[in-house]
Amino acid sequence: MVYDPEHLPDDSEQLKAIIVSLQISWQQSSLESQNMIDKLTDEIRRLTALIEKFFNNSSEKLPKEKPVVETSENNATAPPRKKREKNGGGGRSALPQNLPRVEKVIDVPEAERTCSCCGELFKCIGEDLLFPLYALMQTKVLESFVLQVDATTAKFMDPLVKGKSRQGAVWGYNGDATRPYVLYDFLTHGKRDGPEAFLKDYQGYLQCDAHSVYDQIFAPRDAARPSPTEVGCWAHGRRKFFDAREVNKEAFDALGMIGDLYKLERKLKKSGAEERHSMRQQHAIPVLNDIFAWCREQQGKYLPKEPLTGAIQYALNHESALRRYCEDDRLEIDNNAAERILRLIAIGRKNWLFYGSERGGRTGAVLHSVLASAKRNGLNEFAYLCAVLDRLADLGSEAELNDLLPDQWRTE
Repeated sequence: MVYDPEHLPDDSEQLKAIIVSLQISWQQSSLESQNMIDKLTDEIRRLTALIEKFFNNSSEKLPKEKPVVETSENNATAPPRKKREKNGGGGRSALPQNLPRVEKVIDVPEAERTCSCCGELFKCIGEDLLFPLYALMQTKVLESFVLQVDATTAKFMDPLVKGKSRQGAVWGYNGDATRPYVLYDFLTHGKRDGPEAFLKDYQGYLQCDAHSVYDQIFAPRDAARPSPTEVGCWAHGRRKFFDAREVNKEAFDALGMIGDLYKLERKLKKSGAEERHSMRQQHAIPVLNDIFAWCREQQGKYLPKEPLTGAIQYALNHESALRRYCEDDRLEIDNNAAERILRLIAIGRKNWLFYGSERGGRTGAVLHSVLASAKRNGLNEFAYLCAVLDRLADLGSEAELNDLLPDQWRTE
């Protein structure tokens, strides 16, 4: 309502009523303005989260300062990229599947079978030479008290699919300190039967993310062959709260508490087993109690599609597994070691792009396993591989094979 100052009533009661009416009107307008500001702030957070998701780097470090958003005035418009023209095919087509294959060994003359340096005869090295060592490392790694596992994609060429590659998967298994081996297992798919077959007899602690492919592995077995015990990964749990922070600022509360867990782990990095276990019981468990109490308190306060709802639900659904690392000093807070061993595959596929065949993928997994295990044990990978190939060619016993394991290797 608008009042003309020159025609206000002289009666004091009427003037008071006008003042009260104006005050109520002003309060309502102020409340509506604040509601509008809150809505706009939420939208800005959502848009910022989308921008970071698609255009920023993937670092999960919390920024100390808010990023400055540049406007179009101080950004030069990038020239349009030219479309890459597709060629009309070309290249050699795949050979017919019904074409007979003949394996032929190219022999060398007698005079060329002797090394000119040492005088020894050259050995015939088969393509499956490393498989016995790989099989032994697989047996050993499955004896680990705790085994970490993760997977990544890897393309391979399939002769049945002309001119295109297929999506396969490489599973990485990281043994514990007593079984310091890295095993890769190549599969033509990412389904659950791959890790199920690899881990069919494993009964220790298994640390992994919460992917559904592992559900059947943790399902109860018979009493004579108990299933593995699941250990959760706080790196995955933290990542979900980190992704929610821009849309739901309350996620910073959870990130702060999770950060306290990691601060304690950094302090205990060089501690002994007894101290590590004791300090976790004294300091980590109270923080874990606070985290899950906070999650229950926040549950139901946000829309089902909001990222913080998913982060809270993830934590509560896997509470037992996320608490489990405090049970034994040999368990880790996260599965990052398994993620790190997959970098060898991730970096490699940017260079070689794909495996040449299914068999090539399996052979590649064997080679990667030998090299990654050598690196983990502090060996020179190339020197170790060359020496092992030489020894494997005339291996005499299983005991000699055991001596070739990376953690048993002794340079002569």
